[in-house]
Amino acid sequence: METFTFYSYKGGTGRTLLVANAARYLANLGKRVVALDFDLEAPGLHYKLRAADAVGRAGDVPPARGVVDYLLAISTNGAEEAAALSDYVVRVPLPRTTTGELYLMPAGAAPTGDYWRSLTTLTRGDFFADPEGSGIAACLDLKARIESELQADFLLIDSRTGITEMAGLATTLLADRVVCMMIDNPESLAGTRAVMRSFGQAPRLKGQEPIGLLPVLSRTAGDDDETKRRVLRYLNEPTPDTSEASPHAQIYVLRTDPGLAETERLLLGGGDMSARSPLYQDYLAVLRVLVTADPALVATAERRRLAVIRMKDWLTGSKDRSRYDLPDPFDEEQLEEGVNFGKRQARYADIVVYGGKDRTEALMAIEYVEDLESSEAWQWWEGNTNLRCAILIGTDKSVYLPKRIFTRDRRAKEFRERDETAGWFVKWPASFTALDDPGDRSVESMLYAVQRGEDSFIRLLVTEWERGSFVTLHGGSPYRPRIARQILDGLARITDPETEMHILWRTAQDPFGRRYEDFKGGGSAEEFTTRELHAPLWWRLSVPSKIKYLESGHPRGQPRSAGLDLLACDILGLVLDQDRDFRRDAPLLGEASGDMDEADYSIYNFSKLFRDRELKFEISEEPPPEFVRRLVVNRLLGKDGNRNSDDWSQAEHDAAYAMRDPVRLAHLLRSTGRQWPVAITNLLCSYDPASCRVTVYPQLVAWAANQLGVDQRALANVAFLHATVYAIAHLGRDLDGRMWNDFGLPPARDINYRPSLRLETLARYFSSKLLERLGDAGMTTAFDRLGECQPPEYQAWQRLRSEPIEEIRKILMHARAGLDGVLPAKLA
Repeated sequence: METFTFYSYKGGTGRTLLVANAARYLANLGKRVVALDFDLEAPGLHYKLRAADAVGRAGDVPPARGVVDYLLAISTNGAEEAAALSDYVVRVPLPRTTTGELYLMPAGAAPTGDYWRSLTTLTRGDFFADPEGSGIAACLDLKARIESELQADFLLIDSRTGITEMAGLATTLLADRVVCMMIDNPESLAGTRAVMRSFGQAPRLKGQEPIGLLPVLSRTAGDDDETKRRVLRYLNEPTPDTSEASPHAQIYVLRTDPGLAETERLLLGGGDMSARSPLYQDYLAVLRVLVTADPALVATAERRRLAVIRMKDWLTGSKDRSRYDLPDPFDEEQLEEGVNFGKRQARYADIVVYGGKDRTEALMAIEYVEDLESSEAWQWWEGNTNLRCAILIGTDKSVYLPKRIFTRDRRAKEFRERDETAGWFVKWPASFTALDDPGDRSVESMLYAVQRGEDSFIRLLVTEWERGSFVTLHGGSPYRPRIARQILDGLARITDPETEMHILWRTAQDPFGRRYEDFKGGGSAEEFTTRELHAPLWWRLSVPSKIKYLESGHPRGQPRSAGLDLLACDILGLVLDQDRDFRRDAPLLGEASGDMDEADYSIYNFSKLFRDRELKFEISEEPPPEFVRRLVVNRLLGKDGNRNSDDWSQAEHDAAYAMRDPVRLAHLLRSTGRQWPVAITNLLCSYDPASCRVTVYPQLVAWAANQLGVDQRALANVAFLHATVYAIAHLGRDLDGRMWNDFGLPPARDINYRPSLRLETLARYFSSKLLERLGDAGMTTAFDRLGECQPPEYQAWQRLRSEPIEEIRKILMHARAGLDGVLPAKLA
């Protein structure tokens, strides 16, 4: 058994990490290896090797017993009373096909209080400084037992720093070779040189060869030959004492790796870093000096290592994630390498992926197999675990990582093998929380996930919609209108307000074109998505979400009125350009005032002058004008027709009180409803031309929905649409840029109010045309039911149902131009 001790005069050299890498490297080459943590004051080897099974790991749960417990038992009871060595070691999981074995003998249950008490008891008894050599004998006996009982080929000792009895014992009497690690500063170099020179006078057992020394300079910025020559000259400076260690022919370098500095994970036998890592190459150089390995075994271990590296990159990679709004990938802390599953028939997983950073729930296992195509290893994972995903990985000379992906839902016993496209889903934690089957990439599955509040799948659904919708005569993705419609309808059924906002944000146009920047003409595809997906969804989602979206805008600053543009341009034939006057007149005002400067934003000082023509939206809990008017009429009927100036004010007071009392509100609405049918304008919604404000009254909408037996959200959308037609007819611009300055809505606060036949006909007609475009069954039903119980002014539009939309637009244009014109004879 060869024994290598890893020593450093000062800490911070990466000594323990090198020990862990060396242990895994040798074990993967088919050797039986024991790693011994002799750094009793600051043990950490169990963190690096992570000796654990699927439900725990050494980094989280301290080892039960170790070196301190073993030596304390010997110092108390004698060597003949010591327990079996297997009680003090932990077997580290290795790949199933690896013929080697790796055992860890930790320092003990550090950092628990029991461990520190045991260590204090051991050191207070001068166990290692005993003149009779009991400490030395115990350590030599431990080494002999490791060789005989564990049949180890290699013993790797992580020694203490500095000059101590334990460090001296580990480096002189126990070791065959000592790896002396240092960093490039005077304190570390001077101390290391003094210790290395003392090895020439160190006591050795009879028959032991002289200690072999391997100097290693770690934490260097690069492989600088001048630095190596300078440090080597310093170590080999002549000394008068010829008994000291002989000069060194070479020094090895371990370069700094920034990624390793953050995680301190393994490089050899693991997949945390790329093969291009300079530190990985440096580790290999040091270990090849220590051990001569079988090239075939080295090649096998390297294939596995590269496959694990690529798999971890695939699971944690975030390339283009933010650009395409993809779900977050797994975090490095959610991945664990080298985990054994099962107790009786344990199986090694090269990577286990957990649901959280605390690693309490295993989601999937990844196993490397040499023969990927014919391997049936997945059957073990199917029958012996409840994991929802198992992945077999192989090797390929290209960058591509071949893999076979198997998934199942929460209730299924059998795995389904997924193709690469569907398997792409398992790289996201959201797939395991939101989908029954993490490999099910069907539209139904993703819609169900979004309906459950997992908004990270919205972008994927938008991509599926684009693939099925945006095609040309020149080819492209298969045209799948049924799938596209299914996605649109599914997103429109979302009721969670926060998810609704995410839908609107993720379907809106990116003004910078980042989603399509790799495709020539890709901006048109995004415009298509905005017009054909975002705009219809804007009308079909809830009124509060629409208003909130318009108030907050998109985080990336896209146009905020795609839904309004759909109504204005495609239905009314107008353009809703609310900033036209500002762009035209503000620069002139700035020049006149002398404040205009292209380098600053002084032009915005004039923005308040143009706000009065800006379209605004709100939801109000105040009583609507029509409700107040009906209460006034009721009061007059009770007074035999006598009026006084306080009737309207008193009715407003009664209405406001009723709005705070649902029972009273329902009673008053029932009493007024017997005499007047359900109106839209000024009862469910209103448009005020003076303030350019659309208002929706949700309490009245709820009452009307109950009366009509329709969906409340659908009815609110119909009312919102009706009032918005008024607003755009007022504020929209024709081809000449003109708006309707003399808008003709009757005054709302008038006891003699009657709806305008012309305006209500136009509003109902254009609303119906947009509803035809949307194809929303709920909104259409609410629109039809509402039309059945309204005054004649709201029903007359049906005589124009078959009229071309161009003819009705002419009527609108005549009214806007002040040419009242004559309504079609059908309305006479």
